[in-house]
Amino acid sequence: MTSARSRLAVALAIGFAWVTASLHGATRFTVSGKIQAVTRDSHISLFADKPFYGPPTTPVGVVALWNRAGTLFMSSVPIAIPVTLDGKKAGFGELKSGQYVVVEYELVVEEAVIVYCAATRVDAHSAPAGKSNSQKQTSKKRRVI
Repeated sequence: MTSARSRLAVALAIGFAWVTASLHGATRFTVSGKIQAVTRDSHISLFADKPFYGPPTTPVGVVALWNRAGTLFMSSVPIAIPVTLDGKKAGFGELKSGQYVVVEYELVVEEAVIVYCAATRVDAHSAPAGKSNSQKQTSKKRRVI
């Protein structure tokens, strides 16, 4: 026969495992900007065009997951995630500094104190998307004589 104390310990362990598992991959976020660095250990960094959710970049003791535009964003890029370059399937090795990227990521919490970003999808462009010739022509004002 099990004691109430051991049943409570088992219930708490199962609950903690469920909460920990549900935090990982529960919510996906996106960030965009120009790649500043690509590392050999599968990380990319960029300065975000818009505010984003991520680990705090402020000194220890301040907890804020909302980071302003222009803040450095760093993410690990697991080997199995989809990477595209100009709409075509690519690999991590084809990512270079200066490319414009949109990164879909999730916040990963390890050991209740370590928080980092892990990419779930990377869409890179060798040059920022511009207007097509037809869009440029329709945006010009026409003079009526």
